[in-house]
Order: sequence, then C-alpha cells, then structure tokens
Amino acid sequence: MVDSDGSPANPLGSLTITFDDDMPSATAEAAQNVNEGSTVTGQLDYVVGADGASVTALNGVALVFNPDDSNYSQEVDIGGGYLKVTAAGAYSYRVVENTPAGLDSATFTVTDADGDSVTQGISFN
Repeated sequence: MVDSDGSPANPLGSLTITFDDDMPSATAEAAQNVNEGSTVTGQLDYVVGADGASVTALNGVALVFNPDDSNYSQEVDIGGGYLKVTAAGAYSYRVVENTPAGLDSATFTVTDADGDSVTQGISFN
C-alpha cells in the first residue's frame, strides 16, 4: 500500500465507529380524578428519540388504530373503565357507571423504529 506521493503507507491502524442508538423515553402519568360515567382525555408524555416512536401497547395488548375513530386504538379494559390511545399518545379514558371507587391503572409502551421500547404507567381515580 502506498500513499499519494508513492511512499509506503502503514497498513496498521484502527477505525472506531460508535453508534448512538438512543431509545424513546417516557414519564409516568400522575393519577387523575375522573367522575363516574365521565371521560377524560390527555396526552401521554414521551420523547421519541432519533428513530421516531409511537405508542404500541396498553397493558401489553398490541394496539390496532382505527381511522374511523380519529385514529384511536381499540379500548382496553383496565378495571373500572376503558382506555384508548392514538399512536401519537393522545388518550381517552372512559369510566364505567356503577363502578366502585378505586384506582385504575395501566401501562403504555412506546416503541421506536428499530424496536427499542419503554413502558410507563398511567392511573385514574
């Protein structure tokens, strides 16, 4: 091997390549008070990272988004009510009437384009 002026080049050396594959991050949502028979809406707090990301599961249930329902997922039963979300993190929680008072909680999972995921919680009183 020679360099541009014809001198022998040292073939020994190293090349280091580092990938910074940041993953999404999410923050647990504070418990919200919801009256019986009511619906509360909001936005899940997460950061997508370099690969982009979306909400992919509630309580481990893979989500299917419905364009006829403003791109919300199917409702997931979390005890005293039903929670649904959009891929972008908007949520709607509907309390079932005649449900005993108590804390309902769920987990949401955010997954990026190369499969990195993070799970956090959301709860309602």
